Amino acid sequence: MTRDSTTIAPLSARSSAHSSAHGSAHLSALYTALRGRDFPPATRAAAKSAILDGVGCILAGVPTGTAGIVRATLAEFGGRPQASILGTRERASIAGAAMANGVAGHVIDYDDTNASMIGHPSTVLAPVILALGEAGGRTGDDVVRAYIVGFEIETRLGRWMNPGHYGAGWHATSSLGIFGAAAAACHLLDLDAGQFAHAVGIAASASSGLRRNFGSMTKSFHAGHAAERGIWAAVLAGKGFTASPDPFSGDEGFLAMYRASTSGPAAPEAVDTVNGKAARGEAAQEATSGEAAALDADGPLELDTVGIGVKPYPCCGAGLTVIDAMLDLCASHRLAASQVVRIDCAVSAFARRIMPFDGADDELQAKYCLPYCLAVALLDGRAGLRQFDAPRVREGDVQRMMERVRLAFSDTLATGNGRFGVDLRVSLSDGRVLRQEVETPRGHPARPLSAEELARKFIECAETVLDTTAARQALARLQTLDDLPNLSPLLETLRPAD
Repeated sequence: MTRDSTTIAPLSARSSAHSSAHGSAHLSALYTALRGRDFPPATRAAAKSAILDGVGCILAGVPTGTAGIVRATLAEFGGRPQASILGTRERASIAGAAMANGVAGHVIDYDDTNASMIGHPSTVLAPVILALGEAGGRTGDDVVRAYIVGFEIETRLGRWMNPGHYGAGWHATSSLGIFGAAAAACHLLDLDAGQFAHAVGIAASASSGLRRNFGSMTKSFHAGHAAERGIWAAVLAGKGFTASPDPFSGDEGFLAMYRASTSGPAAPEAVDTVNGKAARGEAAQEATSGEAAALDADGPLELDTVGIGVKPYPCCGAGLTVIDAMLDLCASHRLAASQVVRIDCAVSAFARRIMPFDGADDELQAKYCLPYCLAVALLDGRAGLRQFDAPRVREGDVQRMMERVRLAFSDTLATGNGRFGVDLRVSLSDGRVLRQEVETPRGHPARPLSAEELARKFIECAETVLDTTAARQALARLQTLDDLPNLSPLLETLRPAD
């Protein structure tokens, strides 16, 4: 890709008088600081692990009907073959490849999470950095740095906007992820702070994604759309395309329209705020008090502090502790499904809101169905890719077991910061009642997966489209991504044999 050298006036010379212009200025200052920052080895290692996990999720999503429809549509549209659609031998435009890879990476809901964003950071970022990195001939180190820049922008915005933003019904993976995508793209295109500011303004008008679409193909479209539109925002800004230098302030600005949090950056566990009860105008006014802390260019990195949660099971985050609790009972009591007559499961009201299905007719609904998560974990003693594919969802044993599940809600169970408390009680035919409580899921930053578990997850995902040798080669190259002079050796291992 040819990089445009058009110079755009710095944001500081164009800012409006609105108080929230400081948010735009803080964001640009943060972008500039991140671009010049020397990231320590631990931060770079965390970024590489996140990219590895994100690529694995993309590969696992390739065989799905959802991803197939997107690839077929891109083929109909045509365009220059500039970048790879992972897990295939197909190529598309830079933005098209990012769209296809973003959809594939999110469709199985196995991708990582961040508590500040209340979303999935890597499923938007990995498609952007790989597509632009490939087309631009960038090094592995370049794309690792771009990941960190994008991650910090989208998750810091999460600290500023949430929990009110998510609680208003926005799918932050898309609505905030687009800003991370734009930032990562701006970094790889070597755009300055003024150009970045215009990319942010463009992204603000392209931000979208409704949680109402959870449990459908459109949820994964959100991730692909954010990746694609983030690239568009950066490329347009690099060519001189302009936007408001202050997209955040005013009654018609991003803060007001997208329900910025009234509680600042530190309270994603506050259920009242998560439920979106703040008035729009009040949200915009009060959220400015948290912007400086959330967007502080000199502050600690979100990647080093809040960190990333890596999913051990391919379902909604609110289902992870439910599965943990059931698998813990199965392991500690050698529990057999034939013994179970009733399952009582208490969760928070928030967990229920984001997992609304009482039954599951297909694999997409199953990921948002608490009874299904409980039933399949009990019956199979695990919850991997096979447990959430369409044939397993429709089998009679799991459908019948779901009928034995009774859900309840408790105000005392933990909610927020990646934690979803669960109180599980399983009644047996001999009269015993087994109980298991879990607050923090496996894979949470406070309870991380081991390096061996991460590698096993990647291989499980990669082997859906690659042979074992290629999957292991891809793993090795992703683990040493920042040593690669370009992305070609990695991308070749991610293409299945003819």
